[in-house]
Amino acid sequence: MPRKSASSKEISSGARVVQGELAAARTLHERALAIWECALGTEHPVTAGGLNNLGYVLQAQGELTAARPLLERALAIWEREMGSDHPDIAVSLHNLGRLVYAQGELATARPLFERGSAPDG
Repeated sequence: MPRKSASSKEISSGARVVQGELAAARTLHERALAIWECALGTEHPVTAGGLNNLGYVLQAQGELTAARPLLERALAIWEREMGSDHPDIAVSLHNLGRLVYAQGELATARPLFERGSAPDG
């Protein structure tokens, strides 16, 4: 049941992001992440998805410093649990690349984008 509740919060928060209701989306993402961390553990791929989504919302709110460790943690979990060739890795690399680019770290962003665009990664 906790997974179902967390998934419902993720769906609702996704709609709020599209509608520009970032504060409400953030709250729902935070709640879903807390549920997944308790139900599945902090290193589960689904939890990584919640980290990635919350990081995306924080980035959209301009909170780059808060978003970065979430996106980095999501990437690390996905790579460890699913392997570097999983499709979610490319999404995660691009999200993190956009964030570090926005922070002015062009030399850090470039390899993230390149790796995310590579045919095998």
